Amino acid sequence: MGLKDQIQADADNAVMNTNDLARTSAYTPVSTGESGNVPIIWNILNSGVEMEDSGQVKQRRAELELSASDVTLPRRGDIAAYPVDGAEFFVMGIIRSDGFTHLVDAVENIRITHGNITKEV
Repeated sequence: MGLKDQIQADADNAVMNTNDLARTSAYTPVSTGESGNVPIIWNILNSGVEMEDSGQVKQRRAELELSASDVTLPRRGDIAAYPVDGAEFFVMGIIRSDGFTHLVDAVENIRITHGNITKEV
């Protein structure tokens, strides 16, 4: 095993350990459309609730840390399911990538609530 392989293995075992920071999450690349479970470190940045008249518009934003061994190259439109509530977050772009992990910006699909009616768009 070469140095790069050892560093990747260490990153996967330490940083992406689902017993510590990461959570097992469904991830669907836009390129294949095939969902698989990968460890993701979730950082929900805001609740995104704004009042408009008597309704609510909700869109959360998050930063996701992914292992490069699980997701080779995240792309805009990839979908990650937040394991806490099952909400789908769409990758908007890569913030940082060092060859071992990727930090990506993601947003939740928009939910509009007015009275007792909720619509996702």
